[in-house]
Amino acid sequence: STLSDGPTLPSGYTELEYIEGTGTQWIDTGLKMSASYDFEIDFEVTEAGSYVAGVFGARDSENSAGYMFYAESQHFTFMYSDNYNVLTPVQAFLSRRTASKSGSTFVLDGTSYNIGTASFTATRNAGLFCFVYERGNDSIIPMKLYSMTVTNGQTVLRNFVPAKRDSDGAIGVYDTANGQFYGNAGTGTFVAGPVVAQPALLTYYPNSTTATGSVSAQSGVV
Repeated sequence: STLSDGPTLPSGYTELEYIEGTGTQWIDTGLKMSASYDFEIDFEVTEAGSYVAGVFGARDSENSAGYMFYAESQHFTFMYSDNYNVLTPVQAFLSRRTASKSGSTFVLDGTSYNIGTASFTATRNAGLFCFVYERGNDSIIPMKLYSMTVTNGQTVLRNFVPAKRDSDGAIGVYDTANGQFYGNAGTGTFVAGPVVAQPALLTYYPNSTTATGSVSAQSGVV
């Protein structure tokens, strides 16, 4: 398992290295994407195919503006407004990778693409593990999600951390920007990745070799 720098999630939630969708699970982000929004995602498509399936995004209708990042056969496409930006074919399709959009630049695996500028706001909530559009959300992709952040300028709109809700064992993502858990909006259940191990915390007492419990400061000694 991965070792965390410290607790990321509040009590009642367990941080996971990733969550995995098998093709029927997706998340409603609650965000209507604006052209000015940027994002960064760490993910891995886990099944190759000739499908068109969304990693993230939405569009209003077939001939309307969209904000969608999706897989298509052996390459990825980013639809921004009404422009389809076909990204360089991916040779190792089934591998972990990062993608981001910042202003007029889209970056996939370190390669930058100029996607131009636009002005629009989608009327449908963006899906994660799919894109939401006029036919609903039948574009669900099998993939692992390690992290995702959506920003508007300096404002963090969503910071998704893979998580398990301890009260009922539900698997989804916890948004640390708004303190909200997002579960599966589809069918079946997400597969939980390994638990992110939290570092052991010790309390040190002055003039003593005893160490127990959690870190605290006593008499100026930590």
